[in-house]
Amino acid sequence: MARDNCCDFNMKFKEGETKFDLSFGINDGSGVLPAEIEVLGQLENVQLVGEAPDLTGLSFNVIYHKKQIDPGVSPTRYVVGGQQDVTLSYTENGVTIFKQIPVDVQRIPVSLTITGDWENDQHINEPVDTTGLVFTVTYEDGASQVVTPVITPSVWTEAGEQEVVFSYTEARVTVTAQATVYVSRLPVEYREVEYLESTGTQYITVSNTAVNVADYRFYYKVAPTYLAGSYSGGYSGIMGANGTPQVGFYYGGWTVGNAGSSLPYPPELFKIYELEYSKNFDASYFVDGLNTGLTRAGNMTLKLFYCEAGPASGKARLYYSYAVDRNGDYLYEVIPCRRKSDGVAGLYDLVADTFLTNSGTGTFVVGGDV
Repeated sequence: MARDNCCDFNMKFKEGETKFDLSFGINDGSGVLPAEIEVLGQLENVQLVGEAPDLTGLSFNVIYHKKQIDPGVSPTRYVVGGQQDVTLSYTENGVTIFKQIPVDVQRIPVSLTITGDWENDQHINEPVDTTGLVFTVTYEDGASQVVTPVITPSVWTEAGEQEVVFSYTEARVTVTAQATVYVSRLPVEYREVEYLESTGTQYITVSNTAVNVADYRFYYKVAPTYLAGSYSGGYSGIMGANGTPQVGFYYGGWTVGNAGSSLPYPPELFKIYELEYSKNFDASYFVDGLNTGLTRAGNMTLKLFYCEAGPASGKARLYYSYAVDRNGDYLYEVIPCRRKSDGVAGLYDLVADTFLTNSGTGTFVVGGDV
């Protein structure tokens, strides 16, 4: 009796062996036809939008006699990201068979954007605090998501206006964004302010020990808010004490003690000036880098906003001040600030690591936060 054109296989398995449900082709006289594609291995590489499927790590057999094949692949290029199927196809002896492989296709990031505002102060030697900022990555296919970027630097090592770089890497592509923020030199307990302003009776004692003015160079960034009196008395001042050299200004010019000059130009109310006393360690007095022609040697007590006629005449805004010796070592360096816990205003001395508050009466006017 003639047999049909088919193939009968008798497969025996030992106990414990895995049994495979294999489909075999039909012999139509031209050869054995393919019935199924077998996929072996695991995908080794990520799949990326805009690139062809990368099937590295996989091998393929057609099931009937374990012949290794090179199947057709669809799609030829990924156009969207996310979970999707790669379709494999193989044709032999007029029969085409298919197999689908589920893959996770990574999107290509094209930009990183920053929204929001810095909510917290930034302080030198502290980690970068991005509270309030939101980072969003946008992909080539238009999708977007909020991400956590890498921050460079991670800790502030310099003060002043600083730029920080944020980066995010996905699918072998890195996108970046930059932001600028002010970094304070003060400890975290203090908030820098633009200036302190004395309304007449407030002053700050940096030190009660008098120093020889010729041993230091003094710098003051200051704006007069009241101009009165003559250079020999009643003038507005920024540093000094009774009976010692006083650095200041009056309605017609500049003064050191009881010596005055209108050079380089008379002061204006609320205009910021850079005063340098004993600029060349010779008790000379300069305004905005120009010589007033004034000198006065002697010892000076370090009381800011204080002058010969008493604190009632000391009306000025102080933005910054320091004194440095011939070796470049700082005697003091003060920054206007307020204590966060109670709002008390004062000057923070970076040299002594000390918060200096009002030695007089009344209350300082405080400039805006830096």
